[in-house]
Amino acid sequence: QHGDYVMLALYYLMIQKSYESVSVKDIVEEYKRAYIKPSNTNVYLANLSRRGLVMPTEKKEGKTAFVITKQGIKYVEDLLSNDE
Repeated sequence: QHGDYVMLALYYLMIQKSYESVSVKDIVEEYKRAYIKPSNTNVYLANLSRRGLVMPTEKKEGKTAFVITKQGIKYVEDLLSNDE
């Protein structure tokens, strides 16, 4: 479930807020805004990267940053359409 939360945060920040990349710090801040207890976001990002849903990109504030892939966008949009 937290993997889906990470994907939703990435989608929101990149697609809705037009971030060029997203750091763990950005995701944790979104967790806080949504009143969700942060998890081990790094582990989830590594798993999502292996699945091809996100990929690492240039560092942001000295930390690894990530972008959502086309496959990741489709994954989130499928999640959202199943929620309705």
